This record gives sequence, structure tokens and C-alpha cells, in this order.
Amino acid sequence: MSINKIKAIKSNLNLLRAQAEQLYDTDLYSAEKRAELFPKIQERIKEKEKKLDAIAKDMEVVDAQAL
Repeated sequence: MSINKIKAIKSNLNLLRAQAEQLYDTDLYSAEKRAELFPKIQERIKEKEKKLDAIAKDMEVVDAQAL
């Protein structure tokens, strides 16, 4: 997986976060349900970002060792 691929995935996560915020602002779910779902979505996005950051760091180390 290249650094550009990781950046693209992180960009997609940011779009997902924006969509989650839009969903939160709609009347599609009750206020109670939104309050329950939104933090879970945000936490899952943060977990994925941490994993991608770890992969990116590992790749930077490998790239540095290859030089």
C-alpha cells in the first residue's frame, strides 16, 4: 500500500465523517437514536485513522531503510 493510497483512504474517511455529520443533522433518526449512533461512527473513524497512521509510519521506516 503506497502513501498516496493511505492519503486517499484518509480522505475517504474525512468524507465519511462529513456524511455522518450530515446524517446526524437530518430528521432521518430520532434525536435519541442519533445521539446513540453518532459517537459510535466517530469512534470507528478515529480507529481507522489510527491504523492508517501506523501503516504510514511503518511504510516511512521501510522507505527510509530502502534508501
